[in-house]
Amino acid sequence: MAETLDELWKECEAYGRWEPDYYDRMVHPIPDADVIERERWILEQCLDKTVLHFGCNGLLHKGIEDAAKEAWGVDKDEGTASHFIKLDLDSPDWDLPDKDWEIIICGEVLEHLSNPGLFLDKLRAIAHCPVVFTAPNAFTSIGEQYIKSKPPKENVNVDHVAYYSYHTLRNLLIRHGFTPTEFHWCCCWQTVTNKPLTSEGLAFVAE
Repeated sequence: MAETLDELWKECEAYGRWEPDYYDRMVHPIPDADVIERERWILEQCLDKTVLHFGCNGLLHKGIEDAAKEAWGVDKDEGTASHFIKLDLDSPDWDLPDKDWEIIICGEVLEHLSNPGLFLDKLRAIAHCPVVFTAPNAFTSIGEQYIKSKPPKENVNVDHVAYYSYHTLRNLLIRHGFTPTEFHWCCCWQTVTNKPLTSEGLAFVAE
């Protein structure tokens, strides 16, 4: 039996550095997907539909109202949505109108939440239509540029509490009952980070 840390490490090295199932557990394929312009793509999904939009503060919701047949916005802070529902998305208590939503938009929301699993469970209970999820890409080239700067910096929204990759976001959706049906890399109209793998964001459609 090894008696010192150095001896223990040498003993571990004798068995090989990685466990036999390392790649099965840790290395995951990434799809060959295109890059879409996030805002334009979301508006296309909303065209002539009854839309429920989580995280509705900002210019995107105005565009959704213009594109949709009917649009409702949900956020914790009251904004400019014509049909607005004030709701803390980390709350277990939801009171939403009973409507036949044709699409639900959950754009740039999950990375803000203390309990995204609770949110997804509540969403799953009302989602009888496709749901669009977008989130920043953990491996964006923008983040890499800042972390390598001198001195190093982290480029992240002050309210974010999590990073998501293709695998972790897909895994989270599946764990809470959603079936991803479509995936794209995405960028915002004002950015040039439009390369697959290192683009600014991730975009899923799930049911």
